[in-house]
Amino acid sequence: MIPSVGTKRNETGVQMKLYWYWSFNPQKAQLALEEIGQEYTLVEVDLSKRENNVNAFLELNPQGQVPVLDDDGFILSESMAILAYLGEKTGCHWPNELRERAQATRWLFFCATGLESHVGGMWFNEYVALRLGFGGRSEAVERGRKGLGAPMAYLNKHLAEEEYLCGEFTLADCGLGPVLAALELSSFDWGPFAHVHDYLDRLRRRPAWQRCKIDQPPLD
Repeated sequence: MIPSVGTKRNETGVQMKLYWYWSFNPQKAQLALEEIGQEYTLVEVDLSKRENNVNAFLELNPQGQVPVLDDDGFILSESMAILAYLGEKTGCHWPNELRERAQATRWLFFCATGLESHVGGMWFNEYVALRLGFGGRSEAVERGRKGLGAPMAYLNKHLAEEEYLCGEFTLADCGLGPVLAALELSSFDWGPFAHVHDYLDRLRRRPAWQRCKIDQPPLD
């Protein structure tokens, strides 16, 4: 059984702070915070205005990337690391048993290494670039489309038998859901991957997802 109730605050009683923008990596972290019931302050870093390149933000993350989590002075970047940290810290939606935690972590790595670059290529060049007023690169879209075939087939087969990645909902699902939502904004053909799309619909029905407004792009 995976615990579904976490702490509302950290040990010091200080709210966490999440530096965020509307894109799928920061959405993962916000979704996880909502799922575990952790109080937090959302600080928008507008990438379209290059606010990620100002000195104050670069002091938090010299790479100039969001998300960044500030937990009472402990600064952590990289969305998947944030998910694992929140799981380990709160125990909420995170397995108690070592081997089950290893499986949840495996899914985080699968999403980061098997899906994200391909999804990002399609999402950015078919959605973001056009709405920011410059043309996307068709070769990047096609490369992403081809690269997604094998990992999506693997995921579809797995989700034909499981409701969530680890059977029960875990924070690993927060690492995948926003990526799939971004893929929907591209021309990707979901026809052969009905089980993956059904899984995305299940995530969308969760109250935490709806509070994050993942499906309300600011560029539309």
